Amino acid sequence: MKPISMKQKDNIWGFSIDIAIFRREVIVLFTNSKEYLMEELESVLSEDLGMESKYANDFSKVLVESLKEEEPFPLGLTYELESMDNGKEAFVIFNGTPKNVPKDVVIHEMYHAMRKICNDRGVDDEETEAYMLEYLCHEVFESIANFNKKDNKT
Repeated sequence: MKPISMKQKDNIWGFSIDIAIFRREVIVLFTNSKEYLMEELESVLSEDLGMESKYANDFSKVLVESLKEEEPFPLGLTYELESMDNGKEAFVIFNGTPKNVPKDVVIHEMYHAMRKICNDRGVDDEETEAYMLEYLCHEVFESIANFNKKDNKT
């Protein structure tokens, strides 16, 4: 997927974090409407985040089925799905907007994303894991700060 800055599609805000050294991405989505996300997920992945249509379709089907089971909808969720190159991609979904998701929830979910990537790549080194967690959190908080600088009213 092409790297992009945070994009808004009505009640969905998203971006991807590239972890080039591990050839993985973390797709991060914020939504204040689970139902709207389930309806628009495929187009958000393909049109807004630049994912190839086939993979956007495959990923969205699995994610929508998983989201249907989440009652009540928690503040954060991390999923791991098979990717195009037989690896796995991490999808992190936050219940809220970039302005109101608590920092501790972001850190918590980025930890899960980091662990999934490290497990997939066979990494079992605390220093590498710590740097990756730091990087993921930095990227999310930087994207949130840039979003907030644009004076978005959500």
